[in-house]
Amino acid sequence: MNRILLCVLCLCPLFGGSVLSAQQPDSSAHVPAQPPPAEASVAPRIDPEKKADIRRFMRLTGQETIEKDLANEMKGLLRLPVENSLPPGEYRAKVVDLLLEKFGTRFATEVVMPTIESVYAKRFSAEDLKQLIAFYESPLGKKASSVLADVDAETHKLQGPAEKLLRDCMAQVLAEHPELEQAMEKADKAHASGRQPQK
Repeated sequence: MNRILLCVLCLCPLFGGSVLSAQQPDSSAHVPAQPPPAEASVAPRIDPEKKADIRRFMRLTGQETIEKDLANEMKGLLRLPVENSLPPGEYRAKVVDLLLEKFGTRFATEVVMPTIESVYAKRFSAEDLKQLIAFYESPLGKKASSVLADVDAETHKLQGPAEKLLRDCMAQVLAEHPELEQAMEKADKAHASGRQPQK
């Protein structure tokens, strides 16, 4: 699951209209949003037994909190834009807190989980899911699941090595292109003195 992609896709309609433009009073510039076709707003019905197997498979593979995790990520992305869309005032922090709390709960249950369930339902047959569950309940499957969890945990620690590698690459670039290093130093001095660097 590409969480960033999902967040971006979900942000698009919000930034396009409803939440962030709700406080815009200029009716002359307002264009009513067109409701999506009925078939696009209703998730395909999934057999209850298959849905239960999807949830079971997600638990076995460590995905049981994915909807809450994505909701929290989305709330973090939305907080500043939502705050900036509201008129300044002491009321604003309370409104944003209450709004995002309600949004997070509904986003997890009404958007994230139906989306994930729909993907699994389309890609896996009922028999596929039962075989996957049997595998992940086996000793080897449990080991595979734990290793995947370890990989996920370790990849969240990559910021430090990434920053070091970025510094090393910058040093290489400047060593290979001394004229760029000189231009950067000139720009830095101009910025420090409040002047625009000459080209």
